[in-house]
Amino acid sequence: MCWRPVIGFILALCASAALFLGAVQTAHAQDVIGPSPTFDPTQVTVPIAPPSARVGRAVYLDNCAPCHGDTGNGDGPSAADLNAEVAIFATPATVWEQQPAELFFTTKYGRMQAMMPPWAQSLDDETIWNTVAYAWSLHTTEQQMADGAATYASTCAACHGDTGAGDGPDAIDVTSDFSDPAYAITRSQADWDGGWTQAHPEVGAELASADRAAVLEYVRSFSQTPPWVSPYQPGDGVISGAVVQGSSGGAAPISDTVQLNAFLGFEPVATFTSTITADGAFAFNQLALDPNLNYIASVAAGGTNYSSNFITLSPITPTVETEIRVFDTTTDATVVSIARLHWIIEVEQGALLIGQIYAVSNDSDRTFVGTTVSGADTPVTFAMQLPPGAQDISFDSGALGDRFQQVGPVIYDTLPIAPGEATRQIIVRYVLPYEGTTVDLAQEVLYPAAEVSMLVSELEGLTVNATGLTFVSVESMGNLGYQFWSAQDAPAGTLSVSIEGLPEPGVEDPRLAARQAASTSSASATDSSAGAASSSSAATTERTTPPLLDPWVGAVLAAIVAAGMVGALLYARASGAVRTQSTRADLASLREGLLDDLAHLDDLHALGDVNNNDWMRRRSRFKAQLLDVERRLHGAAQAKTQPA
Repeated sequence: MCWRPVIGFILALCASAALFLGAVQTAHAQDVIGPSPTFDPTQVTVPIAPPSARVGRAVYLDNCAPCHGDTGNGDGPSAADLNAEVAIFATPATVWEQQPAELFFTTKYGRMQAMMPPWAQSLDDETIWNTVAYAWSLHTTEQQMADGAATYASTCAACHGDTGAGDGPDAIDVTSDFSDPAYAITRSQADWDGGWTQAHPEVGAELASADRAAVLEYVRSFSQTPPWVSPYQPGDGVISGAVVQGSSGGAAPISDTVQLNAFLGFEPVATFTSTITADGAFAFNQLALDPNLNYIASVAAGGTNYSSNFITLSPITPTVETEIRVFDTTTDATVVSIARLHWIIEVEQGALLIGQIYAVSNDSDRTFVGTTVSGADTPVTFAMQLPPGAQDISFDSGALGDRFQQVGPVIYDTLPIAPGEATRQIIVRYVLPYEGTTVDLAQEVLYPAAEVSMLVSELEGLTVNATGLTFVSVESMGNLGYQFWSAQDAPAGTLSVSIEGLPEPGVEDPRLAARQAASTSSASATDSSAGAASSSSAATTERTTPPLLDPWVGAVLAAIVAAGMVGALLYARASGAVRTQSTRADLASLREGLLDDLAHLDDLHALGDVNNNDWMRRRSRFKAQLLDVERRLHGAAQAKTQPA
C-alpha cells in the first residue's frame, strides 16, 4: 500500500489550518511579523454583488469577535492580551471617515502596527467583503436605517432614485450611483456628508446630525445589505422528490413534513416546510434560481435526521428531483465497527495534546439507535475509552453529560448511527500531562478497526515505539516534522505507544525557540517590524503554552473536517488509485452526522442551553462543513465515472 498521497494530504491540511488558526489566536500577530502594506486602492477587489452582512456574520463571530467583540465593542476575550487598541465597530466614529475599501484592505493585508493580522491566506475576497459588511453594520440599527429610509424617500429619492442609482424623476445632472459598488466602496460617510453639503446645502438643512447620519446609513444599504435583510429572493424554482424506505422489509416511511434549507455561502438564508403525501412525495415551489444558493431537504424519522444531496437551481435548471432515504431501526450493537481511527499527538510543555477521529460504521441496513447502559441517561450507540489521566476532554460537537455520557472510564455517544461505512464521525480532543521525559500511552480501542493512522510530532531526540502500528515515515512541513504510523485490520484491544525524549515540564519547546529566533531576525529588518516583534515577544512570554502548538490538534482536526474529514484521508492503493466508493460513503455519512449535530444544536438553542451568538457560530460551522461535503460528494461522483 502506498501511503505518500495520504501523508502529503494530511500535511497540506495541517499547513492551511495552522495559517488559519494562527490568525484567530490571542497571539496571532506574532506569526505574521513584518510591516503591513499601506492602503492601495488598486489592490481592492470590487464586489460583484452587494456584500451581505448576514452572510458575513458567522465569519465575523468566528474570526473577528475574539478581539473586536461579538457586538463590536472591542471587548473580545483576546483584546486584553494585545498591546494595541482594538477598533470599536459599535461606535459610529470608527467608520465615519473610513472607506469600505480601506476596511477591506486592512482585513485582507493586515495592520501589524495595530496587531491586526492579514486574512488573505484564509479568507477569499467575497468572504472578506461580507465580513466587512457585518463589522460595518454593528454601529447602526434597523430602526435607524428605517428612519433614514423615510427621510431619504421624502428628501432625496426624487433625484437620486428609489435605489440610489440617480434615476429619480427630477434627476438633473446626477452623476453619483450609490448602488454602484465600484463607486460606493471608495466613499466614506464623511465623504458623502461633505458632498451633500457642497452640492445642495439647502436640502435637509433642518435635519439634526443624527438624522443626516441615518440617511447616509440608508444610502450605504444600496451597496451592502445589513444583517436584518435576507439576501434570498423567491423565484420560479421547483424541488420535488420522495421519502423512501432504505431497509429491506422496512415499513413505509412515517413522517408528516420535510424541511428545505437554503444556504448562501456558509449562511442559512431561508427555510421552508412541505407536507409529505401518503406515497412519500413532496414538493417546494417558488424557489430562488440563484446558482450561488445550495438547497438541502431533510426529514426526521425514528429519532434520526436524513437528508437529500445538496441541490443547486439556476435559470437553466429550474426544476430538480431528489430523494431522501430513511431506515428502520435496530438495537443490535454488533452491527457497529470502526472503519478508520486517526490519532494526532502534539507536544507542549509538560503535556501531550491529543486529537482522535473515529469513523464509525453500521454494517446493517437499519439505523442503530443504541442500547441501555447502567449509569447513562439515554441509550448509547458507541463507546470509547481514553488513556488514563486524560484531562480537558472536549468534542467537536456535543459535550460530556449531554450528547456524550461517561460511565466509569468509558465515554458513550448517544446519537443514532445510520447504515453504511463511516456513517458516524466523532472528534475528541484531550490533554495528557506527563512528568519526566517519557510517556507510555495505553489506548483502549473497544471495536475492531479496519484502518488506524497516527501522527506524532517529531522532536530532536524523541523516539516512538508502538505496538500494533507500523512506522511509515517522517514527513516535514516547514521546519516541523511528524512521524507517521499506520495499521490495518487492528483487533479490539490496547494500542500501546511509548514516547521517549520528551521535553521536561517547564522546558521550552525547541521548535518554539527556533520560531522566535526566526521571527526576531525577520523583524529586525525595519523599525516597524521590530516594534511588532517586541510586542509579539511580550505576548509569548505571558502565555503558558506555545502559540503554534496549543491550537495544533484542533487545527488538524478542523482542517480534516472542513475538507471532508475521513473521506479526505482514505488510503491509496499501490497503484495510486483512490477508493472512490469509500470516499463517497464517508462523505455521505458525514453529511448525515452533521445533520444530526445540527438538529441537536437547534434543540439546545430552543431549550435556552445555547445563547444566540454561540448558536449562530456553531450552526454556521456545521453549515460550512455540509456545503463542502456536498461539493466533494459531487467531485467523487464525477471521479467514479472516470477510468482508474
